[in-house]
Formats: sequence, C-alpha cells, structure tokens
Amino acid sequence: MLPEVTLALFIFMALCSYYEGRVLWFAFYASLAMLTKESAIVLPVVVIVYSILQWAVVKEKPQALKLTGLVLIALPYLTFGCFLLLQKKQNGWYFFPYHMDAVVFDISVFVQQAAHFLLFVFVQQGRYVLTVLTAMGLVFSLALNKQAITRRCDFLFLLVLFGVAFLGFNSLFGVYMGRYATIVVVVFCIAAGVAITSVSESNLYMALVMAGLLVVSYRHLEQPQFNYDEDMGYRRQVHVLQQGVTEMIRIMKPGDKPGSNFPGFFALGFDKGGYLNGAKINPDRLTDKDYDYYLLCNPPDAGFDVDSSKYITLVKAFDDGYAHTSLYRVRRK
Repeated sequence: MLPEVTLALFIFMALCSYYEGRVLWFAFYASLAMLTKESAIVLPVVVIVYSILQWAVVKEKPQALKLTGLVLIALPYLTFGCFLLLQKKQNGWYFFPYHMDAVVFDISVFVQQAAHFLLFVFVQQGRYVLTVLTAMGLVFSLALNKQAITRRCDFLFLLVLFGVAFLGFNSLFGVYMGRYATIVVVVFCIAAGVAITSVSESNLYMALVMAGLLVVSYRHLEQPQFNYDEDMGYRRQVHVLQQGVTEMIRIMKPGDKPGSNFPGFFALGFDKGGYLNGAKINPDRLTDKDYDYYLLCNPPDAGFDVDSSKYITLVKAFDDGYAHTSLYRVRRK
C-alpha cells in the first residue's frame, strides 16, 4: 500500500541492472523509480560516482562513463522532467508545495533527521538484533579469513553508497517518517545477510538464524503507540476511525457540518478512501469551524482543531489498543 515499497523495488532493480552492466535496464527502472517518488533522483548521481571510483581503482573506463552509458544514465532525468512539465500544467506547481516548504538547509536539522533515520534503520522494529548479528558476522568473518564478503564487496559498496546518499537527501527535509527509509532497510538486510552467512553456509546455522530473526520481527510487527503507517498497529487507528465516521454519518441530519482533526479529516474529505461507504459530504463544510459534529482522533502530535470548551456532548467513544476516537456533538455559536 505504501509508495516506498514500490520505490524500493524499482531502485533495487535499477542498482542490480547497473551492476550487471545492463545500463538500458537501469535507465528503465530508474525512470520508474523517479515517477514513483522524487527521492529517487539520487540514483543516477550515485552510479556516476560509483563508476568514477571504480575507474580510479581498476584503471579501466566503465561502460557507464562512455557517451552511450552517460546518455542512458541521464535518461531518467529527462523522463522525470517531462512528468514535471505535465504536473505544472495540471496542478500549477512542479513540486508539491508542502514538501518544498519542508526543505531546510540547516545543519542541525540535517543531523537530527539523519539520526532519526539511522535509529529507524539499525535499531527500531527489532533491527538492533540484526545490527548486533551483522557486527558479529563481520568480526568472525575477518578472524576466520572468510572470502564471502570479499567476493561481494563491489556490489555491497554500491548498495552502501546509495544508502548513504539516499538518507542524506531525505535528511534535508524537515519532515521525518520512518517509511521513507524502506529501501535503506532493504540494503541493510542484504548487507547483513552477507555478513552473517559469511561465518558459515551450513543449512542448520542459517535455519537457526532465520528462525531467531523471524521471532524478533513478529514481536515488533506492532508498537503500543501511534506510529503513522510504518507498522501494523496503524490498522487500529483505521478501525476506530471507521467506526467513528460510520456513527457520525448515521446520526447526522441534512445540513449538519462535520469536522475532525488528523487523520479523520482525510476520511471525511476523500470519498474514495472507503470510510464514507457511499455517503456524500460537501468538502466545503470541512473548512467551516462552526461544526455540528466533531471526530477527535488521538495521535499525540496531531493537535486539536476545535476549542474543547465547545464540546458539550460526548456521543460515543471508540477504542482499539492505543487508538482512541471520540465523536462529539458540538454546540452552535
């Protein structure tokens, strides 16, 4: 359901294609990645930098740095540029204004955002276990003089170079969401797999490691607090919101004005979201503060859109784990 999942697939396919020397396929997958989400614009830059470093080491000019290769690597930018022109014509802007407003060139914000992303990739959702196992795998592999990592170091370096560039780009924005780092989690898991299996390729060893990691993953599928949409606990917020919207529609009379804070106002204002079940609500009413009914959802950072003194009647409350939504009848001014 998340665009970052599709983005991660296209980016990984692009990196694999480039590494295997299929530059035309790289151009294809990188174009799809950019059309999925703007953050993929770092892809061509990363492969150019990687090619230059490769040239400096092996003293042989890579195919990607020849004229045909450079044209193909730049092709995704042309595709993306055409999309931006169409977006400007249709919507009146090249880049989503909210996202542009979030771009900040402040080193303190950059460091703070980067720290959030690193914490998400290497520690949260139980990945601290994977981080420890990766470090242990590297130590044992070096101590035992294993060659498995050496055989894969070129591809791993490409992945790591991309991961650093991608997190750096996303850290320029003042808005943080863990799901933005989905592709970096994929990169980390691949690198972790190489490090861990370099110790031993025994089926028993790998089965035990996999079983342990699956248990850890299962225990962290959901956290006991609101986490936007980066873990399975988000379904609880969807559940109580659906109940609240259904009850509000049931008791509203023609002409009544509904309202909600985040994320409820999306449920009321977007009829294709599935919350309204065919009911029609005039979006203009959602901008009017003189509500008749108000859904108050409980994400801790959402704030309140309505002065609590206006609440005179709690119609019904809906709870599911951490998630709580209340339906209020609001006094007219």
